[in-house]
Amino acid sequence: STQSTWGSPFRVMVEGEAMHDPSRVRIEGGGVPGGKAKKTVGFTVEAPPEAGQGPLHVDVVGPGQPTVDISGESNRFWVDLKVATKGKYEVAVCWGGPELHIPGSPYNVVFT
Repeated sequence: STQSTWGSPFRVMVEGEAMHDPSRVRIEGGGVPGGKAKKTVGFTVEAPPEAGQGPLHVDVVGPGQPTVDISGESNRFWVDLKVATKGKYEVAVCWGGPELHIPGSPYNVVFT
């Protein structure tokens, strides 16, 4: 049986920064796939527990307006990417902050 400790629950303050190790995060298949403009392409991001707490950031820069949808759980995410205009795009995939790139990021991706 469980017993309460007098005065619980206790409030504590935790200081410092969360641990992030983007070097442990991977994209299944090795990178971000290219595709056709106005069609959705998807990729899966694997973040093992050793990578620390996210969040996952995906930023897309190129000639057209991108749409990025991220769904998933704490260790496995599905990213759907769609661009409106043909061209070359830079896709940054980061873990734990917008400057913490995973290996291979940013990716140069072509949409035709």
